[in-house]
Amino acid sequence: MGTKICKARKVYIMKILNEKRASSLLIILLLVAGLTLVGCSSESEEIEPTATVEVEPTATIEETAVSPTQPPADGVPAPDGIVNVVWEWETLNERDPENSRAYIVTEVPDPTKYTLIMRPDSTFSGTADCNQISGTYTTENGYAFTLGLSTMVACGADSMDQQYINLLNNVMTGGPNVDIFALEAGGGSDRMEFRNGGAAPAQ
Repeated sequence: MGTKICKARKVYIMKILNEKRASSLLIILLLVAGLTLVGCSSESEEIEPTATVEVEPTATIEETAVSPTQPPADGVPAPDGIVNVVWEWETLNERDPENSRAYIVTEVPDPTKYTLIMRPDSTFSGTADCNQISGTYTTENGYAFTLGLSTMVACGADSMDQQYINLLNNVMTGGPNVDIFALEAGGGSDRMEFRNGGAAPAQ
């Protein structure tokens, strides 16, 4: 449609020039300039799109599972051959107060009721007659036992449960001796000897 308008304007101008015959070069130039300003071209001005800015995504932080820190052992564990064995308290050797070189030997009525199991993680468990005992131990600078969660039931007048627990709490040294395991309390005045009752059940 723009082209038709331009042609009509040109015809109109020529008609005026033919009829008037008084136009000058200046008028023609002005008219041509006016036609240019009006826009005789059908082409439309194209607008350049704005530049596209690529935005890099923020870095993704990967979640890392953190394993809980394992607590260190409370002490130095017993060597192989001592751990994971059911030790049964067999005899108590008490130093004779009248003769420091002699011991009074007391046999435990039922060794299977007084047991001690030491684990490689420096924990122990066992039985004191009708009671269940547990805690931690160390072999650093001798043997030492710290009683933890345990039952405290009265097992009867003839029971040695309280004596056994008290002796364990006062152990200072110990170790294997031929085919037995011995623990000494009270600076060596009391000696407990244990027999091997077989492998301990798995935890």
